Amino acid sequence: MEPLEHLNTAWDVDRRIVLDSADKLVIVRFSHYEAAPSLHDEDNESSAADSSLANTDSDDDETSGKKPIKRKKLESNSNRKLEMKYHTDTLHMDELLTALAPKVRKYAKIYLVDTTKVTEFNHMYELAHDREPFAVMFFFKGEHIRVDVGTGNFNKVNFFAFESMDDFLPIVDSAYRAGMLGKTMTTTEKSFSSVSVQR
Repeated sequence: MEPLEHLNTAWDVDRRIVLDSADKLVIVRFSHYEAAPSLHDEDNESSAADSSLANTDSDDDETSGKKPIKRKKLESNSNRKLEMKYHTDTLHMDELLTALAPKVRKYAKIYLVDTTKVTEFNHMYELAHDREPFAVMFFFKGEHIRVDVGTGNFNKVNFFAFESMDDFLPIVDSAYRAGMLGKTMTTTEKSFSSVSVQR
């Protein structure tokens, strides 16, 4: 399987959405978590948190006799676990999209965007935050196609709950049919409402 193409500038993203979607559905996977969290950064953060806590909590220890709670280190570990989960979810989504690409090549093109490098769409599409691992969005003839998959978020698919590409294919087909009919909103047959409860 050929790897999916990365779009590395906002101009590339705009050009693909406008030109490629003239006759095909354009699927763009945006993610802030393409790269795995750096262990080096975590070690630095932990060291800084430890020294900060040693300075700030020493007075409390002397006066209260209680052990200091290492909140910053706990928060850092919690953030790292979340980042690792989001990174893993992004990798799984990319694997699914890579497997899907040959099946839909006649009517859809799939691209990847790292939102740490291409930041221009982060505000517009509410990307690059800590509430979702990635965002898969659909475009046809320059229009954003919104798909109701049962999660309450019509703008993008931002969860991974697919056992195979066959679970995701109906979403792609629904978006393509909507675009061909000149619609910008559609509903997929398969509902993922349980995902919204788990998230």
